[in-house]
Amino acid sequence: MKETLKMYCVANGYIGNGEVRAYCVARDEEHAKELAEIEYKKESCDWNGSGRYADSYWKSLKITLLCDDVSNGFCGEVSD
Repeated sequence: MKETLKMYCVANGYIGNGEVRAYCVARDEEHAKELAEIEYKKESCDWNGSGRYADSYWKSLKITLLCDDVSNGFCGEVSD
């Protein structure tokens, strides 16, 4: 049986031009957190690898389920 993929919005509480967030398609919330931590950690480092932000930038994540099955497509809310 094929595994159902879900879509999550993962925010870290930081504000740039808007709320800093990433969108993940993952098997479950834990998988989304793992994927997002990797991307947030990459984003938090300079070109030479030294950190620009505290560890909380990628460790204090708020995960919101947007769609519980993306196999039929999904479009989120329009925002600016």
